[in-house]
Amino acid sequence: MNEAESAGLSVGSTGKFPTKVIKNFDQPWRTISMDPAYPGQEPSVCDTLALAAQYRDAAVKLGAISPKLAHLPVHLLALHSVELYLDALLLAKGLDHKTIRGFQHDLGEQSRVAIDAGLVLRKRTAAHLATLSSTREYAAVRYGPRQAFKLSQVNRVMATLDEVSQKVRRVLRPVP
Repeated sequence: MNEAESAGLSVGSTGKFPTKVIKNFDQPWRTISMDPAYPGQEPSVCDTLALAAQYRDAAVKLGAISPKLAHLPVHLLALHSVELYLDALLLAKGLDHKTIRGFQHDLGEQSRVAIDAGLVLRKRTAAHLATLSSTREYAAVRYGPRQAFKLSQVNRVMATLDEVSQKVRRVLRPVP
């Protein structure tokens, strides 16, 4: 047994990268492989759109149930949905996954590239996306609840999500 095997690592299916294998102690015959590749490395445009729609639906439903109590979770779901809609558009326009990951949640830059690729947004929505980046709202929603007073209003975030989702789907709709 070599050092990697004694540490619980085995060579993955590619033969290049180690894959950590975790044994389920209740059912030792089952194992869960954790591939070190970046999660979500190769999603399709359709998969990304479907995931964006799920996050959008979750934000809408959570906001309807308890708008005051769910302020930060609704923000997070809505912003992630916006990011996924922009990801889907950029994938469809030919950007590779590595370039898209390189945006690192910068919705302003991502939307600028999407606009250059043909997405038409209202000036107010484009400005809001740029503001989200300059104020680091995505990070504040995830990690800094003390900064919640600095965030955009929920209705502004939801309006941005509505416009981005509608217009991205319109751009990506197959032409009959």
